[in-house]
Amino acid sequence: MQRLVAAIAVLVGLSCGALAQQAYPNRIIHLMQGFPPGGNVDIIARILGHEMEKSLGQSIVVEAKPGLAGALAAEAVARSDADGYTLLMLPSAHPAYAALSKNVKFKVVDDFTWISVASFYPFMIAVKADSRFQTLKQLIEAARAKPGELKYGSAGVGSILHTTVELIGNQTKTKFLHVPYRGEAPALTGLLQGEIDFIEATTGPVSPRVRSGEARLAFLYNQRECGCP
Repeated sequence: MQRLVAAIAVLVGLSCGALAQQAYPNRIIHLMQGFPPGGNVDIIARILGHEMEKSLGQSIVVEAKPGLAGALAAEAVARSDADGYTLLMLPSAHPAYAALSKNVKFKVVDDFTWISVASFYPFMIAVKADSRFQTLKQLIEAARAKPGELKYGSAGVGSILHTTVELIGNQTKTKFLHVPYRGEAPALTGLLQGEIDFIEATTGPVSPRVRSGEARLAFLYNQRECGCP
């Protein structure tokens, strides 16, 4: 089963000497994330921000700056003062962004100081409740029969939900049609409205839809199920 890592980073330049000169934190901290409300990164950022307020005794403002699979928020944080008051919540696909984009306006690794892994969570293939697909094997076989016709949604080009499905396609020698959305929550909405056939989903956004009967977790991605080497 594939797992997604969400991590927090702050800009390089925050030094112990600078913090020693004044009590930290002594003003509002901004925690940015690069996806629309309702996605797993957004959910975890809000939970973490709430807990950080308790331990730090300072207000944490969670800000969403959606776009380019989280890159817009990362660029904003990279350009901010390196004083520890602007943090970034991001998914594990962040370091790969430079390899997938020709116009990266920041250094995906060097412009940030990594603080901590915040969460691990599994990937699942989600379909509408009335989908004809019951197993990943059925979906793979349908894609092989009609290459490029089965549509899947993601949180945007270069997002972990995009690259993971492309990995499945590469390993199983199948081809899907990618439909990028601005975030995981919009992709899930697209699934429920019948715009796409399936999505690679995380537990936060999709669980309420499963409980309500709107969506179904048809299968977990694993090598035995999809016939991957």
